[in-house]
Amino acid sequence: MDEPGKPSLEDVEKRLRKARQDRDERSSPKTLGIERSGAMGIAWRLSVEMVVALVVCGGFGWLLDYWFGTRPLFLVVFLFVGAAVGIWNVYKASREINTEANGPDPKA
Repeated sequence: MDEPGKPSLEDVEKRLRKARQDRDERSSPKTLGIERSGAMGIAWRLSVEMVVALVVCGGFGWLLDYWFGTRPLFLVVFLFVGAAVGIWNVYKASREINTEANGPDPKA
């Protein structure tokens, strides 16, 4: 028998289910987002975005120079292109990270 003033077993089960559901929602990968990756993860991601753009464009420029025999012309041109692409990628990634952390920009 239930004692007066004590919650019933069904009430305890409901509260426990709700608490577990709330915990699962708070700790899901989608809601953790930035907190899980941390500042170091963000720094690595932005660094990799920049370096990959420079390496790929520089490699493509070097390959064109090799094929056409126009030593360092295309390499220099594509390094500048790679820098521009890298900066653009870092800008896009940082906006995405900011949106995940703070929600969408109300002015945009």
